[in-house]
Amino acid sequence: FGLSQLSAFHLRLFEHLQRWFAIHIYTLNPCEAFWEDVPTPAERRSLERRGLVITSPDETHDPPIIGHPLLATWGKSGRDHIRMLCQLTDYNFEAAYQEPAADTVLHRLQSQMLTMTPAEETTHPARLPQDRSLQMMGCPGRLREVESVHQSIIHNLESDPHLKPTDVAVLVTQMEPYLPCLELTFNRVPQPFTYNLVDAKADTQSAYGRALLDLLALTEGDFGRKQVFGLIQNPCLMQRFGIASDHLRIWADWVAALGIFHSYQSPPQSPTEPAGGSFSWLQGLRRLRLARIFAATDPGRDHVANLLPYSDIHTADDELLQRFCQVVELLHEAACTLQTSAGAAWWQSTLTSLCERLFAIPPDYPGERHMRDVLYESLAEMTRTHQLGPHLPAADLSPAMVKACLADRLATINGGRGEYLTDGVTVAQLQPMRPIPFKIVYVLGLQEGLFPGRTESASLDLRSGHGDRRLGETTLPERNRYLFLETLLSARQWLYLSFINRDLEKDRPMQPCSPLVELKRHIEATILPPETLFQIHKVPLSGHDSQRFTAAETATWADTGMRPTLADHVAHYRSLGVWDSVAATISEPEHTRL
Repeated sequence: FGLSQLSAFHLRLFEHLQRWFAIHIYTLNPCEAFWEDVPTPAERRSLERRGLVITSPDETHDPPIIGHPLLATWGKSGRDHIRMLCQLTDYNFEAAYQEPAADTVLHRLQSQMLTMTPAEETTHPARLPQDRSLQMMGCPGRLREVESVHQSIIHNLESDPHLKPTDVAVLVTQMEPYLPCLELTFNRVPQPFTYNLVDAKADTQSAYGRALLDLLALTEGDFGRKQVFGLIQNPCLMQRFGIASDHLRIWADWVAALGIFHSYQSPPQSPTEPAGGSFSWLQGLRRLRLARIFAATDPGRDHVANLLPYSDIHTADDELLQRFCQVVELLHEAACTLQTSAGAAWWQSTLTSLCERLFAIPPDYPGERHMRDVLYESLAEMTRTHQLGPHLPAADLSPAMVKACLADRLATINGGRGEYLTDGVTVAQLQPMRPIPFKIVYVLGLQEGLFPGRTESASLDLRSGHGDRRLGETTLPERNRYLFLETLLSARQWLYLSFINRDLEKDRPMQPCSPLVELKRHIEATILPPETLFQIHKVPLSGHDSQRFTAAETATWADTGMRPTLADHVAHYRSLGVWDSVAATISEPEHTRL
């Protein structure tokens, strides 16, 4: 169901299986007409070079059918897939097409492709003005791109009471570079809607996997505070020791005030330094504990083994102070335990014990139970593999080797959040079986150089030669173009296409990808009134830019900047120098909340 392409091998497999089983294949065909002979621009140029394209009206042969230009440019992968399926079934298929109303730019475009209307013809002579059904926006950076999409989702959910979060999909061309921005933006408190995240790798997305890898990483560094706090703020460790977000802030303030930078314990450089070193964890923990023994007025408070007791308003909480010391000491003990080379069985037993002691799965992370079981099974598999050759001398494994083994295993597992299609807004990567019908679809990362990709020219790849490729052999750009076509057809109500229009690191403009340019030109030529350009909305660099508050001129064809956040409003008033006068008209409780 929903397969964008099947290899020739799998189709032959289906051909053999159909003798014993009834096989039903449901696939998307973007056009109800026969379009298997529609050549791509490259194929047409090849035919012209060989003299097979006859364009003179005096000749007896008709030229090849051109069809819809976007189908010809983007549809090669799907065209070959449909042709192979038709050959498999001897063209015995059941068609189920439903022509859209063609009342908006998006629906008119989908109707043109369904009926394969050429560029010079149209069954709807009345041209349409640009509307919100299909929008393109250029954003200065990934973070502003994700923030604009997030605010647009909120705006659409608030504007349409019948719209549900499950009716919205956010598709990115590459998940890895967008994942930090997605997590930062979609996890802001309060969350106006729920979402599910798929197609993320477990080595970067799984909290339990990151916890175990960070624990092994403590053996490689100098036990610096960045390493330690990176592990302490892991949700699995916070759940085990009952650590709240406020506790992390207080502990970070303690570490900064105590001058803790690296090393749990280091030798003193002079007689006046404390026994554990001036910038170590040990001297910091001792200063905190001394504050529980000596009162501020006790004589000799400043002369305790070259240590100055430290206290503030929070050190009076004995439970909080003791929990901080306990967590740091347990992590140091675990790091010392793992700083050795041993057999796989010892690593399996030790890591399993440490994980049960240090980590627990939070209730709102149910998927981490599967990740924990996968990690335990990986350790058991490592032990079995290590015991396969009893006649060989046993080789001990270092912490770096164990960490690399677990990281490779996690990199092969799909992580994520929530249940696909059921837990709110769907956030996924643009890949096969993702473009299914949604009312609203957002596509991010459509800038030149990132999409649709480049053709791999490996010397061992026989498809990269000068000979004709076999039916069904497609390149990465061809597959991605067809995915873009499927996404365009799957949007039922609105389609947002976004790209990065400026590289902030190099301070240079960036251009949209070729499919976006082709789509823009086609809409201008066949849908919009003559000599009317399709407008691209330029998202401002700052969320409180004045452009977002004077968007009346773009309100008819763009709504991506129509919902500034409360913080954007306050920042905008302050940039204009009128916040004091505005704040004077706000009630005291509301002013405090702002």
